[in-house]
Amino acid sequence: MDYQFCPICGEKLERDQHTGYPRCATGHYAFLPWQNVGVAAVVFKDNAVLLEQRAFGSAYGFWALPGGMLEFNEQTDEACVREVLEETGIQVEIGELVGVIGGQKVCIIFYEAEPVGGSLAKSEESLNVKWFQLDNIPWEQMAFPRHTQILREWVSNHS
Repeated sequence: MDYQFCPICGEKLERDQHTGYPRCATGHYAFLPWQNVGVAAVVFKDNAVLLEQRAFGSAYGFWALPGGMLEFNEQTDEACVREVLEETGIQVEIGELVGVIGGQKVCIIFYEAEPVGGSLAKSEESLNVKWFQLDNIPWEQMAFPRHTQILREWVSNHS
């Protein structure tokens, strides 16, 4: 389906700078032809979790777990390692499955991850990347309810 306007709000679609596919600037709609499965990681080190401050879309300026959408024929754990590295500069080893939350448009698979290398660095997708102590997570500035839900449950189990 080749929409010219967002099927939710009616705004004219633009080309996403990362994928080249149509997307709504307000974040309502993005065309991803391969699948609607995403991954995100709870990266944990020294009583802190790694968050990225989003640099585009409706979540601009808000904090999120590092993650993103699977590429064509990619395994979920591989996608999670790739996304964390691309968005934060940190190489991780995937651990336990933290949770899976489905929705109308996308299913997100959340993993626990341990840093094993790399250097903290923001990407073109992030304004900032930062380690937050568990008692100092910016809950009111989180970008996505699903990330917040998973992270709250994870923190509750690790405090």
